[in-house]
Amino acid sequence: MMKILYILLLLSFVSCRVKYKSYNDATNEIVISGTKFMGKWDGDFVFYYSNGLVYAKGEYARNKKDGNWIYYDINGDTSMIGLYEKGLRQGVWTLYEFRSNNYQTVTFEDDNITGKVVNYENDRIESYGECKDGLLLQNTWKICSDKGTEFLRPFIEDSIYLEIWDPEMKDWQGGE
Repeated sequence: MMKILYILLLLSFVSCRVKYKSYNDATNEIVISGTKFMGKWDGDFVFYYSNGLVYAKGEYARNKKDGNWIYYDINGDTSMIGLYEKGLRQGVWTLYEFRSNNYQTVTFEDDNITGKVVNYENDRIESYGECKDGLLLQNTWKICSDKGTEFLRPFIEDSIYLEIWDPEMKDWQGGE
């Protein structure tokens, strides 16, 4: 009797995981594909642009982004790679400049830019500096010459707010 109750309990949890798809009402194209568990986004998800190309891929755990996420531009090229923990950006993220060999690494701590920011131009460090809570710290930003010489970039103001594109600001056409 105990085995039967255990099997029924197990089956009830398995049946709670359902495939989830959201469609654009105007075009009937998929804009979100993933799974829900007990009514919450949970598991691998893929988000799509209206042209059908992938916008983002990653995993949700109990309705929050969790794990590695990859974002793509409208042409399908990688635009950003980073890690979420319980819905917050964490660790080093890489942001790629559209149609170039330039990119930037940014360190996040609890969704705030904190730590080193490095700009690369053709795989060479072009400039770098330190941030705390999204603010560039004064007298930390350096520009590198082609020959590797570093120059301190002085700030007129105490600090400059560094704003990085937030993937949550995407305006979805359809879906939730």
